[in-house]
Amino acid sequence: MKRPRGSVIIAMLAVAITTTPSLGEQAQKVQQSGSPSVQHAGLPTPAPELEQLKFFIGRWRCNGKQSASPSEPERAFKATFEVRGVST
Repeated sequence: MKRPRGSVIIAMLAVAITTTPSLGEQAQKVQQSGSPSVQHAGLPTPAPELEQLKFFIGRWRCNGKQSASPSEPERAFKATFEVRGVST
């Protein structure tokens, strides 16, 4: 007696859906455990070489000249940007 493949797949999906917790249940578990940072405990630590990039954290101002192009003349520009660090 052959069983149709479709019914086997449907049965497997039904088992998977009923045995896995819903997203709502997972969110409640995080809220009950206290801090959500516990979930991030498995993240890898940053490479020591990345410490060198802390030099760029802050507010930077740039002044310069844009070279002339065939469609536009040379012009001066000013820019300000801010670099923020990422907390680990």
